Amino acid sequence: MKIEVQKEFYSSKQCRANLNKLYVFGDNTDRIGMAGQATIRQEVNAIGLATKDTCRDYFSDNKIERNKKFINEDIYRIKESMENDMYEVLVFPAMGLGTGLSNMQRQCPRTFLYLCERLLDEFNFNNLESLKSQ
Repeated sequence: MKIEVQKEFYSSKQCRANLNKLYVFGDNTDRIGMAGQATIRQEVNAIGLATKDTCRDYFSDNKIERNKKFINEDIYRIKESMENDMYEVLVFPAMGLGTGLSNMQRQCPRTFLYLCERLLDEFNFNNLESLKSQ
């Protein structure tokens, strides 16, 4: 599986120009809203990974097992999409997942570390690299 890390902000125009790529964006468990990385939500080659509870509510480490379930289910969906040969490249944002509007490193640090471990294990994507510039 080829992985690409994109430095620029995601855009619908870019998604449409690269239909061979699957763009992963930080999402909420309600799967609604178009703020931040989710600006590409409606694109056919965009897939969300839960990093927040709702548009207004953060994940909490008090519900870490529930958070892990959402993260694991979304990772499974991403892998399934890649294995079906629909896409040649999996794209992650250089700014990381869970680091922007979700603010996971402060709101739910244990859940954030779990997300980082899973991304590294499954996709060899170092989500912690994004914190260096913050």
